[in-house]
Amino acid sequence: MPDPALSPSNIYPTLSYDDAPAAIEWLCRAFGLTKRLVVPGPDGTVMHSELSLGPGVIMVSSSRPDKGRVSPRSLPAVHQALCVRIDDPDAHYVRAKAAGAAILQELRDEEYGSRGYMAKDPEGNHWYFGTYRPGAYWGDGPQRDGTPAIDPVILKSFETPDEVRDMPLGRFELARLGGMTLGRATYQPGWKWSVHVGPAVGAQRCTVEHVGLVLAGRATAAFEDGSVVELCAGSLFHVPARPHDSWVVGDEPYVSLHFLGAERYAT
Repeated sequence: MPDPALSPSNIYPTLSYDDAPAAIEWLCRAFGLTKRLVVPGPDGTVMHSELSLGPGVIMVSSSRPDKGRVSPRSLPAVHQALCVRIDDPDAHYVRAKAAGAAILQELRDEEYGSRGYMAKDPEGNHWYFGTYRPGAYWGDGPQRDGTPAIDPVILKSFETPDEVRDMPLGRFELARLGGMTLGRATYQPGWKWSVHVGPAVGAQRCTVEHVGLVLAGRATAAFEDGSVVELCAGSLFHVPARPHDSWVVGDEPYVSLHFLGAERYAT
């Protein structure tokens, strides 16, 4: 039986595109989705595919007018939009705009507490990317039986993380709770981002913004202008989204907690 933890949601939006192969590549490049499964069809079509972003999954296939499934480009307007929660809408906005996404609503802070923006993909689907998570206000009112709603206390541990991203000489563990994604990085002596992470993600430098706390060991944040900052045990750090490399200093393992950027790291 499939492991339900692989995709915590039980609602999976399905989108139809006239050029599904091109749409899949564009969604991965512009919006940061990851191809998990692609089932090709005849004549260059896609029968079925599954793309993920964090714990969310969408399914993409080629248009089937005979089945009543068409691309939004065939319609005078759209009747739906996808809302996707992300940790860093500012960086996501820059990425999407650089890839040619049509921005329908500029990046902004909403009155209900979210920060995000809305864009349109090449065939007309509307996407909202922001920090809002549905359910944020569910506990404000009474439950169906009239009793006051009570938010539960949630306890998690990095010893049993929600996700583990392994790499040579290191691992990055994730825990998702309270609308946040937290990370714990553990790197062995000799670990270097450009050598042990970059090739797997197709980049020479990391462009993720980090806020965190060093628990043990020492490491660097090295920028393209030649500046190098050393992070040591006890340091609270903010590393901006400027391209940077990093490596372990000395012969002790480096361990740090990440409060910002964990969801996008090493992907």
